[in-house]
Amino acid sequence: YQIVPPGPDEEGVPQLALDLQGRLAGTLAPGKTLVATTTASIAGVPCGSYERRFEVRDLTHGFVDVLRHRFEIGLTEVRVEPAIGLSVSDLAAPWEDSADYLLTNPRPDPVTLTIAADRDWITLDGVAASAPGVPPSISRTLAPAGQPGDRVTVRVGLGGFAGSLPDAVLSTGEVRFTNVSGSCQDLGSTARTVSFLKGEELFASEVDAEPIPDGRPHGMTRKIAVPESFCIGDVALEVRTTGQNAPDLTADLIAPDGTSVRIWDHHGLPATDLRRWFDDEAAPAPTGALLSTFDGASGGGSWTLHLVDDTPGGANQLVFWNLRLRATSATECGLERSAAGER
Repeated sequence: YQIVPPGPDEEGVPQLALDLQGRLAGTLAPGKTLVATTTASIAGVPCGSYERRFEVRDLTHGFVDVLRHRFEIGLTEVRVEPAIGLSVSDLAAPWEDSADYLLTNPRPDPVTLTIAADRDWITLDGVAASAPGVPPSISRTLAPAGQPGDRVTVRVGLGGFAGSLPDAVLSTGEVRFTNVSGSCQDLGSTARTVSFLKGEELFASEVDAEPIPDGRPHGMTRKIAVPESFCIGDVALEVRTTGQNAPDLTADLIAPDGTSVRIWDHHGLPATDLRRWFDDEAAPAPTGALLSTFDGASGGGSWTLHLVDDTPGGANQLVFWNLRLRATSATECGLERSAAGER
C-alpha cells in the first residue's frame, strides 16, 4: 500500500493533519488493519468552499481510493422556485390572485432571509403595507438542509393600497428575497417581478374550431362567464373564424342584461375570414355600432356571442373569441348610461 497525503499546505485553506499508526507506504499482513486519522483546522480560513484530498493506493491490485474532504465555511444559500413572477389582470376587488414561492436551504448551515416588496400594493404571506408608501417586509429562517424547517412557502399577493392604483394602467413592482445570514457570498439572493393591471381583464373562450351551422338562421351561441361584479367602462372583442366565407356571417355580442350590439353583418371580401378585434378606441365595427353601448351597465354574468351563417353553400368555423373588459369607477352601475340617455 501507499498513502499519498494532501499536497503542501497552502495559506488561507483548511489544514489537514494525518495521524497514521504506521508508515505512509508498506505491506499489510493478512488480517491486519491500518488506521489513519485526519484532523482538519480551519482557523483563520476565510469563508468559502474548499476541497482537500488524499489517496490510498492498493499497489498489489492496482486500486486507488481518493478520499475527498469538502469544507464549506460560512456559506449559506437559498433556492427560490418557481422562476416566474406574478402577473395579475383583474376587474374588481378582492384581488385574489397570488403566487406561492418555495424557499429551500440546500446547505448544512441555517439561513435567514428578508423578503421585501417595493410597492405598497403587494402583500407577503398576508402582510400588507402599514401605510401608503411603506411596502411590507418579512423575515424567514430555514433550518439546515435535511432537517425539519429547511423549506418554507411564501405567498405573494395583492392588497394593501392596490385599490388606489389607476384603472387600466399596468403597475409593476418587485419582491426581493435576500440572504442576510452574513456569509461571504450570500448565495441565492434573487427577486421576482409583480405586475398588476387593475380594472381590466381578458376572458378567453374555450372553443376548438366549431362549425357554424350553414344556412341556418338560428345560428350558434357561445358564452363566456364573468364571475366578478363591476360596472362596465369599456368592452373590446376578438373573433376569429375559418372557412373563408366571412360575408355569409352576422355576429352579435349580448351583455348579461340582454343588451345586444351587432358587430358584423355580412361584411368582408369574398374568400376571407372574420379575424379582427372590435374596439371602439381603435375603430368602430363595420356595422357602425359601438361597443360603448354597454358602458355603465353591470358586467358580471354571462356574455354571449351569437353567430349566424344564413347563406347556404359555404362553411365557416368559429376558432375562438376573446372578451376584454374594463371597469369604471362609477359608484353605482347604470349612472353613466342614464346620464348618456338624458343628454
